[in-house]
Amino acid sequence: MKVSIPLMNRDGTSATVGVRFGKVPAYAIIDTETHELAYIDNTSEHMGDVGMPPELLAKVSMHVMLCSGLGPGTAGSFDRKVLQGLDVPSAGV
Repeated sequence: MKVSIPLMNRDGTSATVGVRFGKVPAYAIIDTETHELAYIDNTSEHMGDVGMPPELLAKVSMHVMLCSGLGPGTAGSFDRKVLQGLDVPSAGV
């Protein structure tokens, strides 16, 4: 299974987790079977390109997105892409 986390930087295990899912510069993709860590840039329309973040993540066969403050519009986008978005409470950011 591939799990994604929105990131503000690519500092490995010290990376800062982003609180605005669609506005982060990158996403970490963690494969829970192979333990591989990869990064993809956020090239969605929020960053000046095309498409929405759930579409971008669906292209890399991501299964679960862990994020904070997942709104109903984005949650619906995940549902349409057969992805699971888990809204994780923010730690006082």
